[in-house]
Amino acid sequence: MTAIIIVNYLKYEETFACVESILQTRTKEQYRIIIVDNASPNDSWERLQKLKDNENISLLLAKDNRGYCAGNNIGIAFAINNFHPDYIWILNPDTLIGTETLENLHNFAINKNDLGILGCKLVYYPDTQYLQALGGGDFGIHKYGELRPCKHLYHLQPSDMVLPDIVELDLIIGASMYIPVKVFHQCGLMNERFHLYADENEFCLRVKKFGFKHYAISTATVYHKEGWRQLKQNVSGTYYNTRNCLYLIQELFPNNLKRNLLLARLKVLYSIIRGKLKIAKAQYMGIRDFLHNIDGRVDYSF
Repeated sequence: MTAIIIVNYLKYEETFACVESILQTRTKEQYRIIIVDNASPNDSWERLQKLKDNENISLLLAKDNRGYCAGNNIGIAFAINNFHPDYIWILNPDTLIGTETLENLHNFAINKNDLGILGCKLVYYPDTQYLQALGGGDFGIHKYGELRPCKHLYHLQPSDMVLPDIVELDLIIGASMYIPVKVFHQCGLMNERFHLYADENEFCLRVKKFGFKHYAISTATVYHKEGWRQLKQNVSGTYYNTRNCLYLIQELFPNNLKRNLLLARLKVLYSIIRGKLKIAKAQYMGIRDFLHNIDGRVDYSF
């Protein structure tokens, strides 16, 4: 059985659409949908109650919003303890799935004993002519020796282009991650100290260090509503990304920390030179909080 974990925050309309696309899927495999409302400050929880009559859907309410990882961990733990699934499918609420996607993910997964995380063909929505990625990307040394993620595979390429059936990657985009339950038993749950940004990367790289491999298949399609024209990173995102990338390096690649920290500081100076003072402030505070071991959610006003 596959347990599908969806974390809702505020945008219950998107969660409804995601669930509807799942219910229309063509598959012989058993599945259960677990929706976690991450303490939305609007009426999401009340709105979601209309789904409780479906016997394949479970609704959970988080006591407070401790981030994407914490919300997923609530759903994962609940699924494992109550339904004993073979696979966990972490799925963003702003996604729609193809009718054959679950079937094809499952059929690939059962034949890969070394599988850590399985990704899919991610297509931007409503800009469906463009790919977000085939699964995700790799992680390696970049210019000036910085260790960080590479560009997503086939990013912004035409969605109807011919893709390889299978690719092996370092990183799988968190919008859709299909994971054998044994991975959580061996590697642990998601890292809640990250709150937002770099969290899925840390999880992917940690799982890989346990000897698992990550794949993506082009026969499974998920449409992601994160339109590429709106992908400019906001200031708050800059803070979390700066801070959490340093935590990732510290925990998994400590020999590279000194160089990555130096380059992070140089990025602050570069932002100041370019006149992007709010971005520079967010970068500086991300570095500062890393050095002071501040993690999780912060409530700064940038």
